[in-house]
Amino acid sequence: MLDRLPPLLAPGLRVVFVGTRPGMESLRTGFYYASPTNAFYATLHQSGFTSRLWSAVDCRALLGVGIGLDDVHDDPAALRRRLEEVAPVAVCFNSKQALAAFAGDVSGDWRGPAAERHVLIADVRTIWAVPDSSGLAGRFRIERVALLRDLRARFGWTPKP
Repeated sequence: MLDRLPPLLAPGLRVVFVGTRPGMESLRTGFYYASPTNAFYATLHQSGFTSRLWSAVDCRALLGVGIGLDDVHDDPAALRRRLEEVAPVAVCFNSKQALAAFAGDVSGDWRGPAAERHVLIADVRTIWAVPDSSGLAGRFRIERVALLRDLRARFGWTPKP
């Protein structure tokens, strides 16, 4: 079994979603956000980032619509280098834990654009953070979708088919 997934990054991305580390089902299958209880793909669709509902097996194809995926793991400096190399328009941390793993102490407001107070990444115009997409954070799903819609509106995202 893998201990991490390869970053799904490429130059010209519009947004990169950053998690803390992949879950057991993702490691087992090799696909990001593979747990059936994870709402990542559903909330991308509900918020208008994708024109259809994608699934974990489609994760590599997200690059074709301008979406990248990566994880902090225990090496925020390496993640910073990868993000600065591809310079997406936006980076969205997929949980408070992911933001904290990258930025250190995250006290006070951290959601949405407040993440910019905690993080600066060269050539990345927008830094954002949303509540976790895992099944354990289901009570935050409505807030997550609203924050993702705000992010999409902030840089005029129109989903590709």
